[in-house]
Amino acid sequence: MDYDDLVLIAELDELSDEPTVRPYADAIAIQMWSSENIVNQIERYSGELPVVIIAHSDKSNNTSFSDSNIDSLQAVVEHDTVEAISIDLDSIQKEVRLFKCLESADVDVIISYINNNSTPVKSDLMSIIDGATNFGDVVYIQTAAKTTNDTSTLLSVINEATDQGIITGGVATGKIGRHTRAIAPFYGSKLAFAPLSQSKNDNSQHSFAIKELSNLISDIEYSDTTTSLSDLITNPLITEFNE
Repeated sequence: MDYDDLVLIAELDELSDEPTVRPYADAIAIQMWSSENIVNQIERYSGELPVVIIAHSDKSNNTSFSDSNIDSLQAVVEHDTVEAISIDLDSIQKEVRLFKCLESADVDVIISYINNNSTPVKSDLMSIIDGATNFGDVVYIQTAAKTTNDTSTLLSVINEATDQGIITGGVATGKIGRHTRAIAPFYGSKLAFAPLSQSKNDNSQHSFAIKELSNLISDIEYSDTTTSLSDLITNPLITEFNE
């Protein structure tokens, strides 16, 4: 994929939903551990947008990189429609076979650092990003924002890493971090993920649906007025602060 500009990725449960998000997304993503056999979905896929496979280990639902899972992953990335795969940093650091499998694959490898508890200090995040570049082509960081300082740290790290020539994407999650999903691209973020629609159970992440996020980014990019970001992004915390 081309990372000269932002790559906006729609997260789908079914690849057959691709036509719905085509006007707003540059690519689509699907979880490796989806209920249906992912290889079958990829083989039947006939959409226009490239596919990103998200394969993160998750102790809560017993998903890990067993030999059989790595074999399935290898079969998936061999398909021409799959142009990138997102792997969590912890797994690729531990699993030698996983690293070798992806090293020989003809796909972009996105190394994802996910911290659902906090936002580390800037120096630690920069070290994490530097380390992640040893394993992949793109680095994606997602941290939990508990304060506005956390969002500033996240955006600053994205900006600095991008200035160093590292293809970087990232967001801060939670209510306080919600606005970073729309403005991170203007700090150098080259990746943004958004679901097809907002889940009722998405309160912890506070994401935007793909259509809304696409429109927000366009509104900010092409705005020729002094309209505040709070009006564009509908972040209650910013709105309250301005008032």
